[in-house]
This record gives sequence, structure tokens and C-alpha cells, in this order.
Amino acid sequence: MNEIMTRKMEIRQGPERRAHDIEAGSMVLAAFRDPGHSQPTLLSWRVGEGAVPGYIEVAVASMRLCESADFKAPEAVQTCRPTGPSYEGQTPLRRLEVADLCPLLDELLADDEASTPAEPDGGSPSNKPYQLPADWVVQGQPTAWADLKLVENGSFRLALLATTEAIDLCLLEEEGQLHFLELERAHGNALAREGRYEEASEAYKRALDAVRRSPMYKALFPTERGHIQGAYSREASEGENPLQGLSEEEVSTRRSNLVALHLNLSLCGNKARATVGNDWGCR
Repeated sequence: MNEIMTRKMEIRQGPERRAHDIEAGSMVLAAFRDPGHSQPTLLSWRVGEGAVPGYIEVAVASMRLCESADFKAPEAVQTCRPTGPSYEGQTPLRRLEVADLCPLLDELLADDEASTPAEPDGGSPSNKPYQLPADWVVQGQPTAWADLKLVENGSFRLALLATTEAIDLCLLEEEGQLHFLELERAHGNALAREGRYEEASEAYKRALDAVRRSPMYKALFPTERGHIQGAYSREASEGENPLQGLSEEEVSTRRSNLVALHLNLSLCGNKARATVGNDWGCR
């Protein structure tokens, strides 16, 4: 089992644990030691969208803020979940150039152990305060993971600088939920076309999770609900009509799109189990 696990060796311990988990939808800011350049490579990306290989995201999820570590990923791990296909709405992998952070990154990624870096906005071991750009989630030039060459013989060193909390889909308005659904549908379709059916299923599930608890979804797909004799239970959306204001054609289109999404999820599940045939046609 050890032959197929990514191995980690801590270089510098981070000062504190993260306030939230890194999961699909989180933005990440991490620095890699670039074997081909003297300066570290600073990258940001959104987790779960396939901008970087899956083993890189697993490595990042194991780290504290301002921690640096060496990782060794066997070939089987590297090929398990490679970078994903591009699709409409995908958040690009971005390469940032922040001169003020260079002393901190050099210290984090250096070979010789030094004092533990302080928290953002505090003082670094060299007593130089540093501050992350407020717009780091959108800053930088789009790049491709394959062009960076940051992993050498399965080995890489990185430092985690910042993360954001993933969006709570339950807090989104209907427009936001539908937007997320379309993004994940496109993601799932792109993965399915490449025969990555298990990952496509995950994307389709995330798409459906964005709307399946909404009044709109429940109105399009009503279900029987149990009742206690002699008691009356009122649904939160009772008395409301989420389909009001939509034409018959719009209602039919929304229902058809959701049915197609369920069918894609079912087909991907079957394809993942059978792993035969390449006649996939996404709806």
C-alpha cells in the first residue's frame, strides 16, 4: 500500500491550523520551488476544477498555513487523477509575481531550516512584515500546469500561503445556484468525453446538490411526504409557487435539463463500473 501513497516530509511547520477545510470550491495560494529557476513559482487555483493534478490538491489539503514540505508522489499516484480538461467557466490556474513575498518564499522553501514564519501581516523570521495581496484570487497571468515543470521524478516542494472557504451552495440565490449547476455540468461533460467517468459523476453530483433542495427543484419534481394522523405539518415553501412567472416552455426546459443531468449521472456510474466503450454522448 505504501508504494501508491504520496509521502510528505515537513520542512517548516506552519504557525497555526487553517480555520476551514480545503475542499472543492476553495481557492488556494501556494508557492512551489521551481527546479529550473532561482525564484519560487507562486500559483493560485480553485480546488476541484482540474487546473492542477489531484495529488497536488491532496498535498495542499494536508498542510497548515505557512507550512512548507517535500512530497514524493509515485507514478501510480501521478497518473491516478491528472489535470482535467478545460471547459467554459473554469477558473484558470494563475501565476503571480509578488516581489514583497520573495524573502518569505525564499525562506519557506530553503533547504536549511530557519525560524518558523509568522502569520500574514506579522513579521517574518527576518523581521520584515509581509502582506498578501487582497485580490490574490484573481491576480496573476493564466498558465498551464504542464508548462511549469514543477514536479521532478515525482518530487516537489511547496508552501501553503492562503486559502478561501468553499461557497455554501445553500446560501446562494436561485441565480447563483443555476450558474453553479451550469459550470459543474460543463465540467462533468468535459470529463466524460475523456472517459473520466468517476470524476464526471462527482461533477454531476455537485451540480445537482446545488439545486435539489431548492423550492424550484421540489416544484419540478414533487414527491409524496409522510403525514402524522391528526396533525398538520406545513412545508416552508407552502403557499409559494416558484414556477410562477415562468412560461410553459421555460418550465419544460428546466425540467428537461435536470432530467438530462440525472441521466448523465446514471450513465457515468454505469460507465465507471463497466469501463467499456467510448461512445459517450453528453447532453
